[in-house]
Amino acid sequence: MNLSDENGKDRASLAVSKDGPALNLSDESGKSRATMGVTKDGSASGLGLLDENGKARIGLSMSKDGPGLMMMDEKGKVTKSLP
Repeated sequence: MNLSDENGKDRASLAVSKDGPALNLSDESGKSRATMGVTKDGSASGLGLLDENGKARIGLSMSKDGPGLMMMDEKGKVTKSLP
């Protein structure tokens, strides 16, 4: 399912695959800027924030092992990771 802006460009999409549900938010140019998903069985979830070039910069996750946080530079190299 897609939601479009006043110009007809897709800005949000919601999908359910064999892996689970996912939400994607896009900027005015159509590039993904935020993604969120949950595994089919609900054992893990995650949120990703992407920069203007569509590269992942922050990832936040939660699983049975606990929370996780990753921060990446503009080249995709992990600069911080918790735990």
